[in-house]
Amino acid sequence: MNSITDEIVAIKTEVRERNWKEQSLECQQSGLSVKEWCRQNGIHPSTYYARLRKLREKVCHDIVAIQSEVQLPQPSEIKITSGEIVVSLPLKASTETISTVLKALKTC
Repeated sequence: MNSITDEIVAIKTEVRERNWKEQSLECQQSGLSVKEWCRQNGIHPSTYYARLRKLREKVCHDIVAIQSEVQLPQPSEIKITSGEIVVSLPLKASTETISTVLKALKTC
């Protein structure tokens, strides 16, 4: 496909998903059961649930995509704070060392 066709498809998909979101919100805010809301709005419940599933999948996909783009800084050390005392230990500190520091801070 060419870029114009791709853009048209993307816009149509966005509009369709926006309509589905609006319908989902209307249903939730109506106070009616999904079955009754669908009956009143001429939508088959299985269609409603299929659209809802697609919206949820898209949200999950978007969250994963965002999380994969975000690069969180990796800590370079372990910091233990007690009042005004701050102890920095290397990430590879043994559990024994950490335990000893915690016990020492407990007595301060």
